[in-house]
Amino acid sequence: MTNTADLLVELLCEELPAKAVADLANGLRTGLSERLSKAGIAHATANAKTLWTPRRIAVLIPDVAMAQPEQTLERRGPAVAAAVGADGAPSKALIGFAQSCGVAVEALEKLETDKGAWFVHRSTKPGALTADVLPAMVVETIQALPLGKPMRWGSNEFAFLRPVHGLIVLLGETVLPTQIYGIASGRRTRGHRFHHAGEVVIARPSEYIGALLAAKVIVDPQARRERVRAEVSAAAIQQGGVARLPEDLIDEVSNLTEYPCAIACSIPTEFMRLPPAVIVTTIETHQRFFPVLDPAGELTPYFVGVANIESRDPNEIRKGYERVVRPRLSDAAFFFDQDLKQPLAENVEALKTVTYQQKLGSVHDKTSRVIALARAVAPAVDVDPDLAEAAAFLSKADLLTRVVGEFPELQGHMGRTYALAQGQPEAVAVALDEVYAPRQSGAPIAATPVGRVLAIAERLDTLAGIFAVGLKPTGNKDPFALRRAALGLARTLIESGIRLDLPQILELAVLGVPPQSLKDYLAKIANVVFYDANMLGKLADQLTAPAVNELYEFILERTRAYYTDAGITGDVFEAVAARRPHDLVDFDRRLKAVLAFKQLTPCASLAAANKRIRNILRKAAEGGIDVAALGPVDTERLHHDAEKGAVPGHRRSRTRRRPALRRRSLCRGADPIGRSAGTGGRLLRRRHGDGRRAGGARQPPCPAAAAEHAVPADSGYFVVGGVEHRARARSYNSCESPRRMCRSVLARDAFDLPRLRRTASRASALLQFRRKSTQGQNPQVASAPRPIATTPVRESSTRPIGIIISTKASIFTGVPVSSKTKLCGEMSITRARKTSARRSASARFSPVAAIFTSAISRSRPGLSTARSTTRCTGTRRISCALIWSITSTVPLVTMVIREVCFW
Repeated sequence: MTNTADLLVELLCEELPAKAVADLANGLRTGLSERLSKAGIAHATANAKTLWTPRRIAVLIPDVAMAQPEQTLERRGPAVAAAVGADGAPSKALIGFAQSCGVAVEALEKLETDKGAWFVHRSTKPGALTADVLPAMVVETIQALPLGKPMRWGSNEFAFLRPVHGLIVLLGETVLPTQIYGIASGRRTRGHRFHHAGEVVIARPSEYIGALLAAKVIVDPQARRERVRAEVSAAAIQQGGVARLPEDLIDEVSNLTEYPCAIACSIPTEFMRLPPAVIVTTIETHQRFFPVLDPAGELTPYFVGVANIESRDPNEIRKGYERVVRPRLSDAAFFFDQDLKQPLAENVEALKTVTYQQKLGSVHDKTSRVIALARAVAPAVDVDPDLAEAAAFLSKADLLTRVVGEFPELQGHMGRTYALAQGQPEAVAVALDEVYAPRQSGAPIAATPVGRVLAIAERLDTLAGIFAVGLKPTGNKDPFALRRAALGLARTLIESGIRLDLPQILELAVLGVPPQSLKDYLAKIANVVFYDANMLGKLADQLTAPAVNELYEFILERTRAYYTDAGITGDVFEAVAARRPHDLVDFDRRLKAVLAFKQLTPCASLAAANKRIRNILRKAAEGGIDVAALGPVDTERLHHDAEKGAVPGHRRSRTRRRPALRRRSLCRGADPIGRSAGTGGRLLRRRHGDGRRAGGARQPPCPAAAAEHAVPADSGYFVVGGVEHRARARSYNSCESPRRMCRSVLARDAFDLPRLRRTASRASALLQFRRKSTQGQNPQVASAPRPIATTPVRESSTRPIGIIISTKASIFTGVPVSSKTKLCGEMSITRARKTSARRSASARFSPVAAIFTSAISRSRPGLSTARSTTRCTGTRRISCALIWSITSTVPLVTMVIREVCFW
């Protein structure tokens, strides 16, 4: 008698779903292997085979031990000190312990531990036979299989995915008595439903695969897949082409057949005028057939079907396959012709009747939000905002076409087809398809700039909107595919090299959420109760920081998975994430630099030295020592050559490092991840140190401004909202007028509360400087300043002149303002002075409004009648007047009112 034997377990049932059969078979193998290991039964896990067909799941495990190994039992009794008396006689407790173990007191052993000595009884127990414990393991494993929607059959109370007809539990040549679902185990199974209707007897597990193959059943899934591939390829070659063989379709077809046989078929030529995507979808998705392509990759009027029978008359099967394909293509042709008669733009209005999400409005509302985001993102990708808006306007129009209604998986593809047929620009048409890119994990991102703009804007709105209504992913539930959207957004930005301030654009997306949903979201996440409905618009830009941070963290977490798949370890990712870069392209470059540094030989010692230095500095600070106040390094106190060489070496390193940091050249050499940087957006930079602008014009520097405000050596700016926003802290002499200064101040600060506070104070100081410069009071200005251009405003204008707002105080700058609030509509400026005032003590005034008010009041003397008599003097009372006029020459105010203030 051998010590091991092969184990075969098979569950025979009706045809199982093609997408579930593999998971069931793998679950059977995993469950049995885990239970055998837990019981201590040795088996060859690595050589176990998972087998399945549409009618059965099975597992073949070789070299299973026939019995468990012997078990050594150790039972501890009383302590030696308490179990033995002074005369050496055993106590009653020791005698009772020995009797319970079935041995004499003298047979007990002593166990010495650090806590004292104890009496113990050691014994061996023979292991149980595998044949005795295995039936229960099989039943437990089958009952634990992952079942989607189980069903009952007959009058039985038990349920399985499909009715069960047979069970085999064979250990060597022995059938182990097992019963489940009313079926007793045996050694009989069934062959092919048509080729071998009788039963198949399995003598031993090793004969299982061969016995079923003789009965026209290929039970090995890998062998069946290779047969499908070979049969289909051979049939396609006979038709003069090459079969299109998607791996997921091969898996599905192999799980639908037990003995696959390929049948060559043809498509009526009148249907070849349809878009190839329609034909391929009809053949692959709806019928599980394989299209045939010519050597150039173009679709041919042929396809290959796979039958589960080796027919004596294949022509009859061919006719049946062609008969089921023809009506589907006929319907598609009719829908396609009807869709071409109606322009895509006419479908946009009808999107108002299609609900996107109950709290987020219709698909038309979503399209409007995507348009706004597309215009904001377009300049960063060097795309015309008008072109991006045209593409975003049509991005959802194909959802109401008849072909997409019949074939939902063709959304985007049909939009591209219809747009080209109706004369839309090619860039717009291609973007309608690429708005969904990447469509799945590992798929390529959008290839065109307009497509990338739409892909980014679409995902930004989806993330912000779904988070706002409280449907963010939890656990394994992600009904809106937000994880995929976040990963697609990150991949598009990183792989195409688009420099975009992510928190800033996320805030723009959050502020685009419908007002009520935005109010509820901001109130929840900022723990604020809005007692006044008008407060939302005035406080929105203050309360979005937690919302933006939540979205940023979510995107960053999906970026972690992206880099993990690329082989980047968690410590490298965390080292960069701790800096929280706003630009994912900069994040990618920093990560590559850290990865390259980690691969250097001195990395470990440098990291250890850096940690020690940080600890020393921390302890010095705790001891009251101000290291920064100690001044420069005293080279006279350096003794060793290594110390003397370290200081100049550090200085040279800093000199070389600064230009590289300005260029964002953090890492040279090959990409360790193996991706190409790609083409795409660019980061517009401006070097303030020498007064150069992005366009190449040269402005004289202002030493006073640089010294007072510590202008950074590398200040970049982004293009957002269709306006080129200059970086903040420009030199004074580069500000030709307060209006241009205000455009500089707005820059990247409009969506960052802390930065906005600092900018407001700088703007006040800058206005003071300009006013004194015009009066000749500033000795720092060597040359006479240029005059400030002014444009008078007609007093008799009857166009809407805008909004005049004043309030108690500015919560940003702390600068007191007047307490009146005046609203002026269809009236002239002279009529505006007569409007009654009303108090609004709870209102809050945007610092951008204060900045622009001060600038306009000084650059537009003609507007003095619309202001209070109180002058703007920086820290004294401010009378703020926002003038928004269609005929005015201040378009920047219009942009601020529309995009920032949200009144």
